[in-house]
Amino acid sequence: SFEGFGLPASTYCPYAAIADSLGRVLLVDIRRRIIVKIWKGYREAQCSWILNFSRNTKPSDPKTPDLIIHLCLVIYAPRRGLLEIWHIRPVSIYREAIINVGLQCRLLSVLPSQPLNPYLGLPSPVSPNAK
Repeated sequence: SFEGFGLPASTYCPYAAIADSLGRVLLVDIRRRIIVKIWKGYREAQCSWILNFSRNTKPSDPKTPDLIIHLCLVIYAPRRGLLEIWHIRPVSIYREAIINVGLQCRLLSVLPSQPLNPYLGLPSPVSPNAK
C-alpha cells in the first residue's frame, strides 16, 4: 500500500516533495497537479527546501535584481548516509551536490519564516510603525 509522509511544500514556488513508503521521493507541481520527477531507492527519505542565492553577473535591465534566488530540494537518505541537493527549475532539475554525512541523522529545515522581497531576494523589511 502507498503511504506518503514528510510533505514539505515550498512557500517560494509551486512544488511539494513527498517521500513515500515505497522508497520514492516525488516532486509534485501543485499548480498543474502533476508529478514532475520521481527518485527511486530513497527508503525513509527526509526532504527539505533551501534557497541558493547568486549574483546576477549579466543584468540586461537596470530593474533586474542583483541577487538571483534558486530553489533547491534537499533529500537525506538515512540508509545510505547521503545528503543530496537538487537544483529545481521549471525547465531542468539537476543534482548540484552529494555529501556523505553519515547514517541515521536527521534533516532540519531552516527556511526564513517571512516572505522574501522579490526584488532584492532578501526577507521583506518590516516597517517600524507596523503593529
